[in-house]
Amino acid sequence: MDATLTYPQVKEEVNHLKQAVKSAASAKEQWFQKKEDLKQEIKKVAQEIQGLQSQQNSDSSQVKQIKKQRDLYNSEVKKLIQSIKDVKHERKKMQEKYGGKLAANNLLKSINELEAKVEVETNFTKEKKFMDQIKKLKKQYNEQAELQSVLQKEKELSQKIAEMKKKADEFHQKLLDVTEQSRPVRFFEKMKQIVKLKKEQEEAFQKFIDEKKAFLQLQSILKIKQETLDKIRPAAKPKTAPKKMPQINTEEVENKIRNGGRLTTEDLLAFQGASHEP
Repeated sequence: MDATLTYPQVKEEVNHLKQAVKSAASAKEQWFQKKEDLKQEIKKVAQEIQGLQSQQNSDSSQVKQIKKQRDLYNSEVKKLIQSIKDVKHERKKMQEKYGGKLAANNLLKSINELEAKVEVETNFTKEKKFMDQIKKLKKQYNEQAELQSVLQKEKELSQKIAEMKKKADEFHQKLLDVTEQSRPVRFFEKMKQIVKLKKEQEEAFQKFIDEKKAFLQLQSILKIKQETLDKIRPAAKPKTAPKKMPQINTEEVENKIRNGGRLTTEDLLAFQGASHEP
């Protein structure tokens, strides 16, 4: 300490230090509270991340089920496509074999007309001729019926393929909807947010440490200054005792008065004081 500093100067320094310590304490508490607030915010975001993870796990299970159903329908479509290829190949061969002949409905109509003629025909030769034609037409009709069966089978397979494709597409759309709702982007956004908050928390904690150091340093300086102030504090002045009146013999004063002697100021004061005594 500078020995030239007076008591008022040191006292002023102490007052300034007290204000500085108060400000440092306030700053320290503010950064500590900031750190605690960020801690709670990080905890909240972490809980949101856990919720997203749980939802994502649930969605993953649902996605697996939907994929399984979609793949089953797609697999069935592949099998049906192979089946209809075989049927189309068979139909093509039959059409080549029976090409240019009457359709089944026309054949049946011709058969019915010939059978009606046989019933009324009396000529044996004509009747035999009609019977041969009927036999030939029935053979063609049976062949055409077989072709019709193949055509019907092809038609049914085509319808089934369309149904299976529709089902597969429905499950594929469900899959898209679920993956869209899971929003993995939100998960990564929350992770980025928590990294940012942790960085801010670390900065706030460092600020708190710095302010605490400043607070303790100022507090230490204040203590030393206060001790110095106490040492140089001026001593209290002793109280002044009341001035005692000189002891004057009142009889001598009275004699001076009777004899016409000269009275001094002390004589008069003493005599006046004596006259007021009870």
